[in-house]
Amino acid sequence: AIFISVFLAYYTLKLPTVYIKAYVAVLVLMMGVVVILKLRIKKNHQYSFKPKLLVGFSVIAGFNKGIGGGGYGPIVTMGQIYSGIYEKSATAIVSFSESIVSMIGILSFFLLQNFGVLIDLVLLPSLFTGGFFAALIAPYLVRVFPNKIWRVFIPIYAIGLGIFCIIKLFI
Repeated sequence: AIFISVFLAYYTLKLPTVYIKAYVAVLVLMMGVVVILKLRIKKNHQYSFKPKLLVGFSVIAGFNKGIGGGGYGPIVTMGQIYSGIYEKSATAIVSFSESIVSMIGILSFFLLQNFGVLIDLVLLPSLFTGGFFAALIAPYLVRVFPNKIWRVFIPIYAIGLGIFCIIKLFI
């Protein structure tokens, strides 16, 4: 995810913002729907661990972080759950990794700028805020709430976030 994020920070795609926002919103919405459907199909909630899926989800998340600065947390969290990682562990891992990816993204922006590359600093706040706030609140919430709540809340949150972002595109 870090490599993809840094690569795309350098080669920022010249896509209209509305396309990037729509892509991230639909992706987050669909991942939430897929995990909810998976919960309904597998009643025992025991998933086999599939590490190869994690690579794919990290590439998608890094791509999102690089082109638009957003969608990293929900995509990696849902990807880990879909890959068979325990919900509380997935939340903690994402909180930690998002802060690292955000900091490296910020450093790469400044490093590229020092080498004379013109960088659009509009994305800088979104690279920072997601990791910062997640690192503050996630450890407490993961400790307080039981896993059965996270199992349902995380995909419902992703669906709600996707719907909210789609509605926001048209307002």
